[in-house]
Amino acid sequence: MGYYIDMVNVHYGDCFMLTLDDDDGVEHYVLIDGGRQGNSTNMVQHVKQYASTGLDLVIGTHLDDDHIGGLSEVLNAVSVRELVLNVPGTMKAWLAARDHLSAVFDVVSVKEMVEGVQTADSLVKLAQEKGIKVTGALRGESWQFGEDISLAVVSPTDEMLETAWADQILEESLELAKATSATVPEGAKAPPPTTASNNSSIVLELWYKGKAEALFTGDAGATVLKDVVSNGPYSYLKVPHHGSKTGLDDELVERIRPEVACVPVGPNHHGHPEREVLEALRSVGAKILCSEKTDDCYPGCQRDWGNVICHRGGGKPSRPGWSAIDAGKCPANK
Repeated sequence: MGYYIDMVNVHYGDCFMLTLDDDDGVEHYVLIDGGRQGNSTNMVQHVKQYASTGLDLVIGTHLDDDHIGGLSEVLNAVSVRELVLNVPGTMKAWLAARDHLSAVFDVVSVKEMVEGVQTADSLVKLAQEKGIKVTGALRGESWQFGEDISLAVVSPTDEMLETAWADQILEESLELAKATSATVPEGAKAPPPTTASNNSSIVLELWYKGKAEALFTGDAGATVLKDVVSNGPYSYLKVPHHGSKTGLDDELVERIRPEVACVPVGPNHHGHPEREVLEALRSVGAKILCSEKTDDCYPGCQRDWGNVICHRGGGKPSRPGWSAIDAGKCPANK
């Protein structure tokens, strides 16, 4: 009895697979995010090997390409019972306006939102073709896997989703496109510190025998997490937004106090993971593990593990042939 949490290396993107035992010892499988399209080889191989009966749930935390871009590949590769995706009510309007918005695709947030709704639309259609149930997930909802294990949604609320995908944002983007005629204002190429879409991420707690043991944060910002996270400390933290400063600050790290902090990250030009975030996690004794070593990790970190980092909970035995990763090989843990 117990669970596995697998962080799968999909380069600069998120991908986690949970293996959850019910009361009879039967394993259930949940995939949280799937990286970008084209970076999903490790994910598909891992799911095929270790989710032998297919996936009970596939959860896309929010509509960024580095979270849901690769999910179509896993939907095509294995059996899936339910796709969980918070599709915005304004999605059809965004899709209808995409050609007009192409004039301001140098505005990072506009391009990301258009790409996000296109990917979400394709995923929903693919799921429907395959007879996969499609649902959303809002705060207060949960899934139960026997008596001892559940996944609880602590964010977002309906209001947060409406804010992220408000008609006003679409209207302002269209006005910008009309006014600029493909000329982007100075500074518009830079993304904001975080976005309403990131803040509308599905945030999940994994509960085991009456205790919240793991926290999965998507790309939610620290302000959002402070409002919704109240059941710490946690044994396991999925570090938000690839180790960006937008996701964690000292106050939040002190509240969460994870034993293990896993950072899904790959080569990037954003400076992730931020050294400041790694230092904050180290200050509370967290064991920090990155899915891939980047130029922004601590110098001297010796990455000699494979493409998956597995965390075991509840006394679940190690997989045959697997051994524990020596976290001490990264200076972040010294």
